[in-house]
Amino acid sequence: MRDAAHSSLASIIAVIWLLIAPAQSLAAKEAVNLELVLAVDISLSMDIDEQRLQRDGYVAVLRHPYVIRAIQSGPQG
Repeated sequence: MRDAAHSSLASIIAVIWLLIAPAQSLAAKEAVNLELVLAVDISLSMDIDEQRLQRDGYVAVLRHPYVIRAIQSGPQG
């Protein structure tokens, strides 16, 4: 089980790096209010309901008026 957890963690780190690398090069060209990286648990230990809960939570937060307002209130509008 430890190998599976290590493999999952390595996969997550690789995905995060792949998302951050392009954002870093973009940041030099374009100013943004927010650079966001989401860590998602994709391990087989989560059942369908847990995956749905995680996904729905991300959607709810990103659609919440307070979050949208906070992002839009940054220096870049």
